[in-house]
Amino acid sequence: MEYVIEFLFELIFEGCLEAVGEKKVPLIIRILCAAVLLLVFGGIAGILLYTSIVDESGVLLAFTVFFILLIVFTLIYRINKIKKKRGKNEGDYN
Repeated sequence: MEYVIEFLFELIFEGCLEAVGEKKVPLIIRILCAAVLLLVFGGIAGILLYTSIVDESGVLLAFTVFFILLIVFTLIYRINKIKKKRGKNEGDYN
């Protein structure tokens, strides 16, 4: 049973990683996959943050803060990249 759950999770996770960047996949599916990935990485960050606070580990807390900042900056970068691309495409139609 453990192997089946691991296989299914890996299949969903890898599929979402591929689908988010693929333009042939419908937009709603890409958005749902991005939300799933954000929840997974947010959950990992939350568990790390909780563990570092409970264990009072400064190194783990620093790593967790770096991990959270990496997620946030990557998300901001991707959103700005999409906005710039949409802005260029809208100008082409005029």
